[in-house]
Amino acid sequence: MNRFPVLRMLAAALLLALPSGALAESPAALVADGNPWAATMPNGRDVTITFFPDGRVTVKMGMMSRKMTWQPTEDGLCLFGGPGGDRCIRLEPTANGFVGFDGEEQALSLSR
Repeated sequence: MNRFPVLRMLAAALLLALPSGALAESPAALVADGNPWAATMPNGRDVTITFFPDGRVTVKMGMMSRKMTWQPTEDGLCLFGGPGGDRCIRLEPTANGFVGFDGEEQALSLSR
């Protein structure tokens, strides 16, 4: 009996289950509600970011917009397809939103 196909199916099922479980425990669950966030970047640029529960992100900068994707992490989220490349951000709550850190550097602030 070949057990490898069964192991592959179990591994695939586990991988499919992880994002939803990770989302429930991550601050990303509060951010990814499909409603826009006012975001300020470290350079002072103001943008609007909308995180959707299905992993899509829309970033609007005036008349321009960019489509990206995101995935939850234990302490925040990772963004994929941005102009600066892929990056993971630790989210810390504030009175009106979150501050996102890439390592020790502030990467953005989100507010509503």
